[in-house]
Amino acid sequence: MNGGARRSAGEPLCNLRGSVSISRVRVSIVRICALFAALFLSACAPEPEHAPSIGEAYIGPATLNLRKDIDTKSASVGVVHHGDRVDIIGQRRLWYKVRTEKGVEGWTDDRQLLDSAQMARLRKLADQTAGLPSQGKATTYDELNVHTEPNRNSPSFVQVKEKETFDVITHRVVARAAKQPKRVLIKAAPKKAPVPKKPASKKDASGVPPPPPPEPPAPPIDWIALSKERGTAADADTPPAAQDDWTLIRTSGGQSGWVLTSRVYIDSRRGGAICRRPSHRFVLFDWRRAGSRRAQGYLVVDYGRLARRGSRFR
Repeated sequence: MNGGARRSAGEPLCNLRGSVSISRVRVSIVRICALFAALFLSACAPEPEHAPSIGEAYIGPATLNLRKDIDTKSASVGVVHHGDRVDIIGQRRLWYKVRTEKGVEGWTDDRQLLDSAQMARLRKLADQTAGLPSQGKATTYDELNVHTEPNRNSPSFVQVKEKETFDVITHRVVARAAKQPKRVLIKAAPKKAPVPKKPASKKDASGVPPPPPPEPPAPPIDWIALSKERGTAADADTPPAAQDDWTLIRTSGGQSGWVLTSRVYIDSRRGGAICRRPSHRFVLFDWRRAGSRRAQGYLVVDYGRLARRGSRFR
């Protein structure tokens, strides 16, 4: 008999088959219940705990790859874009471990991050330059990085392509080693309340008070002359500090940022360098011809009087 069941002498065959079918149904029901129980327990299992956030930051570059380890050659675990907010969950020297809104965690260099103040200044700059008149159309002969601030170490959030035109707003000369505002990426730990100290006893164990303090010494006779500020004379042999000339531009997409002026080329034949605002007195031209020979460089022109007349340079 199949199934290992044997029929007794007086037992009907139909009763034996019915008992085998019932046992199989019971086994199926038990298996289904076990499956539902496993699914229920897996759904109720607690989610893995995430590392707590110790700060927040915003992505500076247009596109940034988050790394698996602290190495620029490490595998990429995710891609973030300019302006994306991330939580800082770890730090090792100049590297920060961040977590995106989708839960992706990876490492990046600190120069690629902006704090809340930098992001607010960048948005304010875009709003302020949106309505400013263009001082001229310019282009570049190579890919040009647009920085968030007039500093070589500031993040580049957009890139101007070769021969792409953009608007020139203004320019600024700053020291190359100019001190930048301090960034705040990690929240400062709360200060502990100072423990009150017991007041020092004015009397020792013997009950005798300490002697009075001595009289302060008299000031020198020439104390007024000594109090005057004395400036240090500049050393004639000291070389001047290195400076960079930056230009504030507005791209065709409406994004505003800083680029090095040496990478900007203005075509004066289009009248793009014309400024009708008397407050702006200088402009840089892309000087193509000097006399009978071609020259590369820039020509600085004082056009305040011509600008008031509405004249154009030819």
